[in-house]
Amino acid sequence: MGQGAYGEVNLVKKKDTDEQYAIKIIMKHNKTGRANFMETVFNERDILGHLKNIPQIVKLYAAFQDQENLYFLLELGKNGSLRSLIQNKREEL
Repeated sequence: MGQGAYGEVNLVKKKDTDEQYAIKIIMKHNKTGRANFMETVFNERDILGHLKNIPQIVKLYAAFQDQENLYFLLELGKNGSLRSLIQNKREEL
């Protein structure tokens, strides 16, 4: 679905209901050179958790990890990423 500085976002489906979600996969090995990389990632997780009752913000359903990656299971934003929406709006102007 998309690629970013820290990883990628993929479409996933729950097997028993076919409900769709987005899964954000964040590589633990920081290739951006940012010293506060992990702090930024954990801040994102915490902020999404605090904003879970705001309808305009995608919901974070779960966060987990393995040796190589962190994973955020998110509500699927049917209209695409915020970045692409902003870019499309700018092109309209």
